[in-house]
Amino acid sequence: MTKPMTHLVKRGYEYTFDPDEQQLRNLEETLEAVRAVYNWSLSVFQREWRAKGRRSRTRRSPPA
Repeated sequence: MTKPMTHLVKRGYEYTFDPDEQQLRNLEETLEAVRAVYNWSLSVFQREWRAKGRRSRTRRSPPA
């Protein structure tokens, strides 16, 4: 049997982020690509959700 944790140690770190111009352009391009993929996948999910009558994929009816 494992012992319960009696205390938690919380630590925080702070970082400074100061990209140069090239790094900033690369970051913006990467984030734009991530947004595009997220928005596309969200639209696919929503389309499927509507097409299936808002039935959840995890809650299926038992076989008859």
